[in-house]
Amino acid sequence: MKKDRTRIFFLILLTFCYTNSWQHPHLLDDIDLSDEVRLALDVGTPIVALESTVITHGMPYPQNVETAVELEDIVRLEGATPATIAIMDGRIQIGLSPSKLNQLGKLGHSVTKTSRRDIAAVMAKKSNGATTVSATSFLASLVGIRIFATGGLGGVHRDGHITMDVSADLRELGKTPVAVICAGVKSLLDIPRSLEYLETEGVPVVGYGTSEFPAFFTPTSGEKVSVRLDTPSECARLIQTQSKLNMRTGVVIAIPIPKESAAEGEFVETAIQTALQHADQDGIRGNAATPYLLAKVNELTKGESLKSNIALIKNNAKIASQIAVALHRLDHGDVVEKDDNGDQILVVGGVVVDTISRSLVKHRFGTSNPGTTTSHVGGVGHNIARALTQLNAPLTFVSVVGRDPAGDALLFQLSKANMDTSHIAILDNSTTAQYSAILDETGEMVTAIADMDIFSKMTSAVVLPRLTSKTPVVVLDGNLPEQTISEILDRATDLKVPTWFEPTSLEKASKCVNHIQKLTYLSPNRDELAEIAHLLRIKMGLDDDREVHTEVTDAIFLIRTGRLKHLLLKRGSEGVTFYSSMPWPGTTRAQGEPPVYVSKEYPPHLVDKIVDVTGAGDSMVGAILWGMFSEKEKNPDQVIAWGLEAAKLTLGSDESVSPAITPDRLRNHRTGST
Repeated sequence: MKKDRTRIFFLILLTFCYTNSWQHPHLLDDIDLSDEVRLALDVGTPIVALESTVITHGMPYPQNVETAVELEDIVRLEGATPATIAIMDGRIQIGLSPSKLNQLGKLGHSVTKTSRRDIAAVMAKKSNGATTVSATSFLASLVGIRIFATGGLGGVHRDGHITMDVSADLRELGKTPVAVICAGVKSLLDIPRSLEYLETEGVPVVGYGTSEFPAFFTPTSGEKVSVRLDTPSECARLIQTQSKLNMRTGVVIAIPIPKESAAEGEFVETAIQTALQHADQDGIRGNAATPYLLAKVNELTKGESLKSNIALIKNNAKIASQIAVALHRLDHGDVVEKDDNGDQILVVGGVVVDTISRSLVKHRFGTSNPGTTTSHVGGVGHNIARALTQLNAPLTFVSVVGRDPAGDALLFQLSKANMDTSHIAILDNSTTAQYSAILDETGEMVTAIADMDIFSKMTSAVVLPRLTSKTPVVVLDGNLPEQTISEILDRATDLKVPTWFEPTSLEKASKCVNHIQKLTYLSPNRDELAEIAHLLRIKMGLDDDREVHTEVTDAIFLIRTGRLKHLLLKRGSEGVTFYSSMPWPGTTRAQGEPPVYVSKEYPPHLVDKIVDVTGAGDSMVGAILWGMFSEKEKNPDQVIAWGLEAAKLTLGSDESVSPAITPDRLRNHRTGST
């Protein structure tokens, strides 16, 4: 009995160590995760590993860094997080900041080309290492990254059966569960023996859209792959199945050279064959063969091989990211095929601890004022999402909080309000966002302080997997980094998904200026409108005299010149005005071309007593979104009336979104009643 218990304990311990080795505390001490990668790991969104040898040994500075940045951007635009892997000052880097990427690019060939064999030595010497396919695969697997994009795969060298010169890439694939997306093996290597080696290691070799194994610069090598798959979801299913079987081997997904680069590739391939002939004639054999051949090919092609190489890597990174996204969806309920959540309104923005202090007497500056202080959950993104939740609209809300008491309290309050918190990331070493406002005795804001640094860590990779062609609208608030806003708008534009930007504050309103033409809806207040129009005129090199321009001329300018589709101007106690690039019922056309249609002004719904203005505009936007995309209401007068009613209810509440905002309350409020 004792022996059986010992055996069971040993098996449990062995299983834990084997399946969770990347969590070993001493190992994690030597790994630095970039903020972007850490967030993706915390949230569980797709990640694509990238090697660093291409940066240091593939091309000169600054082209190497520019290419690395382009590769990372390709990964982000496809909905995944890039994780360029390297060793710097003896520490493993999973994800490189722009400064580290630039530093590595400048160091170039002085950085040690690091295979699996070299990792420990480079770390022990506290030096720098650029990771090859084998090292990148191994290090990626330590933190659970399953997809890796590269250019070409190493293989068995010519005469490798005599010299035993076999790339460590092949052996690594036999023992590391990472899918390597590549363009095959260069023909200067022994492709048939390379494939035989992979078969011996039990590694599936997938032809992506082809039954023949590509030879890097050419789409075919004359050798068959073990299986042909034609879509990212098919590749994802194979990877997931291998993982379920705990096979612990990698997968090669070989992608032919893009058609637009095939001609250049053929030219390079001809040079390779010529270089092989020269090597035979000169008696070059063994370890000297590969350096000789590479130098000869570069000489013969006059650098054209590098252009084809870059085109290959970019294509591989794109498809690898699509596979990573498909795998993520498959792992989270097979939404690759079902897409159950595709019709949900997507709101991306801030969730914040709001602390509101209100003076009980006429507010005086420079001294303390007797008053009251309350704290509740706020944030523009949250407020809009909260209103939508109360209105039973299908919703996905994406945000971040810190792993701290404030974050715990926020998540508890959201759950209490029946909000789905499954898309809210919890970040280590970050402080949950907090907003402190001071109101005068009438409830109008005097000033506010916003600690929103945590939102700088929100990347598009957290959002893009949740954005599909079935998403009815994506709503962004100004708390997001501008790059994240840009990448989400790019994807939404490609998918033809309507977009809505809520500026949030005067300072953050500027984040939409470079992307006005990609916005479907913009909902600024008067000050935010003036600032956006002012900055757009400056960007376009136009004279801007703020004394001349009015809210009407600013709004028309954004639509007519900035190509904004619709603008909902929040005018405080005077209600709202709706502007559009297309005629809606009840709108009148402004003079000039292109046409701009101006609706009548909508007066506010009167409230007996204003308790707090915070969240009123957000409640209005949430109700308007509900009316347009959930209720499918076509009459803009009715939709805006619902929004104004929601704003009225929140103005009379001490919460950022009034609990009285319900579907029945709004449906019972038809146009014409206040």
